[in-house]
Amino acid sequence: MKAAVIICAAGGSTRFEGKTKKVFEKAAGKPLFLHSVNLFSEMDEVVQIILAAAEEDHEKIKLNWEANLAFAGVQLSAGGQTRGETVAKAFEMVSEAADIVAVHDAARCCLTEQWARKVLQKAYQTGAAIPASPVTATLKRVSEEGVISETVNRNSLYSAQTPQAFSRELFAKALAKCENLAEFSDDSMMAENIGAEVHIVETDDTNIKVTKKADIAVANAVISSREKKTPKTIHPFREDQMW
Repeated sequence: MKAAVIICAAGGSTRFEGKTKKVFEKAAGKPLFLHSVNLFSEMDEVVQIILAAAEEDHEKIKLNWEANLAFAGVQLSAGGQTRGETVAKAFEMVSEAADIVAVHDAARCCLTEQWARKVLQKAYQTGAAIPASPVTATLKRVSEEGVISETVNRNSLYSAQTPQAFSRELFAKALAKCENLAEFSDDSMMAENIGAEVHIVETDDTNIKVTKKADIAVANAVISSREKKTPKTIHPFREDQMW
């Protein structure tokens, strides 16, 4: 199996309410997007990493982290107006050597290598897979007036996460069939749109997506609670290896 990974870092961070875009905010001492870059660069089955970022941020990325990205062999791609457009642009750069294409949110800095590997393997076996955690909260459907209209049965409900992985051929077909990429809130929806069966790898809520400023504290707590892993590749540009 050979996988190409697209890391989406082109969002506008409108809900983050910080002075800088959330993907550049630090958790456990390094920017959110670098957690994903470092994780995937350590995986033997990952043969290509594409960082999809807004063009306005490319200069900042190169100025501050070019050495990190070059060492990991990361390629930069321009973001689009929507997530779907961002992914479509990055997909044009995917190597023909890749069997699997995975798309990951740069703001999910708490992904583990174990979860990532299971998703890639499941996609390789079935054609499409995503990580997902069972919904544990009580869900309410609420009217426009702010009144509860229904308590939703949470049995069989899961919260979708990333990375979402697909065979190269299936993902190419899914993108080609999408008339309006803005309609799709995640990549598995595009696969579902062409009738593909998307399998899940069960995870838990610690694979959080940083959305608001308060989520940084949660990410810090999750990362610090895990056993530190010694990277296979030691180099002076890893911000978590500075001495």
